[in-house]
Amino acid sequence: MAGFVGRHKEVDFSVGIDEDGILAETLATNAPHAVVVWTLINEMSLQYHPRRTEVYRVLDGELLVYRGMFYPNDLVRMVAELQEVIIQEGYNIVIPRGTVHCPVNLGQTRCRVLELSDIIPYDNDDIVRIYDMYGGQLSLDLKAAGVLGI
Repeated sequence: MAGFVGRHKEVDFSVGIDEDGILAETLATNAPHAVVVWTLINEMSLQYHPRRTEVYRVLDGELLVYRGMFYPNDLVRMVAELQEVIIQEGYNIVIPRGTVHCPVNLGQTRCRVLELSDIIPYDNDDIVRIYDMYGGQLSLDLKAAGVLGI
C-alpha cells in the first residue's frame, strides 16, 4: 500500500485456515496502522468493526464485498440493503468503522488481499459477526429463521 513506509514490526499472525476460511500470511504494525495480507478461499463472515476502519487492496484475484448499514433490530432489512461491490486486482475498497461487510472470493483460485487497518494493536476482538458460514450459533439461528435465504 503506497504510503506505508518506515519502520514496522512483523509478527507471526496465524498459520492455517481460521474460522473465516482465510489464511493469514503476515502482519506488520506501524502506528497508526496495522497491515495484514490474507488469502480468501470462499467468504468471510458477515461482520462489522465498532472501532476500526479497513482498506482492502486486492493483490491477486477478484473480490466481491457486500457492505451496508447495521440495523441491530432488523436483520431482514440489513441483508436486503447490502450493496455489492466488485474489486479487481490492484484496486481498493474502504470499509468504514461500523459498516457491515462480507468479502467473497469470486475466482476459481484463492484471492489474496492486503488489509490496512487503523487500529493498533491489531485486534480480532473488534470483529462482531452477524452471520458466520462456519457454524456460529447466530448463523444457525438466521438459517433457521430464513433471514439470509440459505
